[in-house]
Amino acid sequence: MSQEYVTLVVTKEEINRIDSLFSEYKLEREEQYVYASYKVEDTQIKIYDSGSLLLSGSNPLGFWRENLSFIDMWLDAGEQIGSDEVGNGDYLLPLIVCSVYIEAKDVRVIEDYHIRDSKKMSDDEIRKIGPELVEKFNYVKLTLHNKDYNTLYGKGFNANGIKALLHNKAFLEMKEKYPLCEAVYLDQFVNEKKYYSYLDGEENVATGITFLTKGESYYPSVALASVIARYNLLLYKDKLEAKYKMSFPTGGGSDVDEFQKEFISKYGKEELTKIVKTSFSNYKKV
Repeated sequence: MSQEYVTLVVTKEEINRIDSLFSEYKLEREEQYVYASYKVEDTQIKIYDSGSLLLSGSNPLGFWRENLSFIDMWLDAGEQIGSDEVGNGDYLLPLIVCSVYIEAKDVRVIEDYHIRDSKKMSDDEIRKIGPELVEKFNYVKLTLHNKDYNTLYGKGFNANGIKALLHNKAFLEMKEKYPLCEAVYLDQFVNEKKYYSYLDGEENVATGITFLTKGESYYPSVALASVIARYNLLLYKDKLEAKYKMSFPTGGGSDVDEFQKEFISKYGKEELTKIVKTSFSNYKKV
């Protein structure tokens, strides 16, 4: 019977849960760099010191579904292009789309950094590894400043339409660099049919994209793209704070409303209009 393999990335909490579930199946630790291993019927669970987990056996995917579905899993660990965005829900910060290219050998590196969806990582974590990631990996970053975002919105584009335009542009740039890469993934924010409807009229449209909600949990390229995008958003936030000498809150909550009151008192409403997404309900409160 042939062996199949599935690679996962696990947290300390997930490792503890695995140990409690399969303590009676635990094997003696002998291999270098192996934190713990278990043998459950014909499936072997091997957890490495790096935080990656290897399932091997006749049906490791089925084993994951039945026993370990609480752990995110890579559906593809080969060569791929993945794209994600940040800033869509931020009143004060721009929309940033990042598209990343990786090879199979890069997946282990991504796992060594314990990369998952950027929303599951702290800003301190992202700031720490961000400088290394932007040096190690090939990516395209597109920043849509809020002034330009407002212009597109005024022309009839909604938030999803604007994201579709940016992702398409990023994918086209990546496919030009890596034309032989067939696996292209997007963290789905709208269904495939609707996504392409937003691109009607565009001269060039990237096709062959796999759409999946929470794609950062299933494709390492999308997870990496989300982290690099978030890192660049934090750098942009730093520049704004240095320029205006104020701490810029994220999102669009009540703290943002309080911020803009203080901002207007210092710099005026006209200056505020230059840095915010005017389609947000926060702006209507001004």
